[in-house]
Amino acid sequence: MGKALRLETNDSQNSLFVIDEVCHAVLSYYALDARSYKGKHIARNNYRATAQAGLRVFIWSQTGYSPSTLTAEQIELIESIPGLIATVERLQSQIQNLLPPDSTVPPPGWDKQTWDNLPSPDKRHFRFLHRRRGFTPSTSQMSSDSIQETRNAVKQKQQKELQAVTKPLSPEETARFEQLKQKARLQSF
Repeated sequence: MGKALRLETNDSQNSLFVIDEVCHAVLSYYALDARSYKGKHIARNNYRATAQAGLRVFIWSQTGYSPSTLTAEQIELIESIPGLIATVERLQSQIQNLLPPDSTVPPPGWDKQTWDNLPSPDKRHFRFLHRRRGFTPSTSQMSSDSIQETRNAVKQKQQKELQAVTKPLSPEETARFEQLKQKARLQSF
């Protein structure tokens, strides 16, 4: 298996972070390589700011330099750090949806032990539900009555969606459909 693209933390929320190399690759792609799109200038500005700050930190770490007084530019860069962190966090959340799911990491809201005990098809199903529908497991046990209410609500919603999508058949279509049904019955004997 290749290099891990996510970092796991030991905090109480089981936070996941995308590694810096992936963030850099995505940011540089959208800033430099992607065709023109609405926010490309923002990506370029963010790329320049992170490159400038990163190069400065690299040079200072290699030379052992430590500034005694800060210049106006340095103060401006330090003040821009929260904005850059917010940008990186947005990128990480967007990248999480683009990366293939890691089979060892449960989706948010899942207990690690419960997740590990699920069969593989169920894990794929719940990952799909989490990505597409925002599903997270309930922390409280549902009663059978509330489960039945939920089922009925889902059925009603599905029926409404089906009615909205389908249109009534014309009399000609209904007659043609009945003819085909009778023909199929005769052929089955």
